[in-house]
Amino acid sequence: MAWQRVRVLERPDLADAILVEHLRRGWGLDAVEIRFMPVGYDAQAWSYDVRVASGGRFFLKVRRGGMNLAAVRVARYLRGQGLSQVVAAIESADGDSWDRLDGFQLLLSPFIAGRQAWDMGLTDEQWGEYGAFLGALHATDLPPDLASLVTEETFTCPEADAVRSL
Repeated sequence: MAWQRVRVLERPDLADAILVEHLRRGWGLDAVEIRFMPVGYDAQAWSYDVRVASGGRFFLKVRRGGMNLAAVRVARYLRGQGLSQVVAAIESADGDSWDRLDGFQLLLSPFIAGRQAWDMGLTDEQWGEYGAFLGALHATDLPPDLASLVTEETFTCPEADAVRSL
């Protein structure tokens, strides 16, 4: 089965005005425009492009239920270790990585404008930069408190057993 990109086409049942208020209260941002983006792979999450009065631009993820604590904290740690390619969530006013809103969690990060690599490919130079990043990433040891949050995944392909039996 080929990998298929999915678009989350429906907006969550949250008014933009409520999100704007939470951006103001949670991050001290004066949002002047908030635009729903029909993208993503998680049917429980929605994406927004947020522009603020100061001219900044942010990516807002709204997720029903809990956030992946490991993903949020590990990204912040990696960014702090000098891996500038890692996009980390912006701390909210209370020092947390997200804001809570009636069964939803809001996560804010810088907006990275660009095209997806699989739509355009990488140049030889970009492949080299990517390889250097992966080397630095794999050379980074997580402190025990963060490492304990990360689950170890195993990949099993059910079709592999069928092929072996043939």
